[in-house]
Amino acid sequence: MIGIIKIILAKFWPVLIPFFIYLAGLFFVKIMKKKGKKLPFDGNLKWLLYLMFVVCFASFYFLMKNMDTVTESYVPTKIEAGKIVPSRTVPR
Repeated sequence: MIGIIKIILAKFWPVLIPFFIYLAGLFFVKIMKKKGKKLPFDGNLKWLLYLMFVVCFASFYFLMKNMDTVTESYVPTKIEAGKIVPSRTVPR
């Protein structure tokens, strides 16, 4: 299970970037409102959504471009000679 999570995080981390940008923007707005300062964009978060979509499409392009360069293969858990061999990734 951990092997699969490592593969997902190693190969698909760009997909999470738009969500981190959105959360950072919301955090910024919350802090600015708490301090009573005027927001530089008048509270309109359209720019943040546009940025999130651009990064999302860029990460999708990155994933599709690098999809065929997989150099590892997943080997599931199995039993050999009465012992459990844990899952792992091996070079192709």
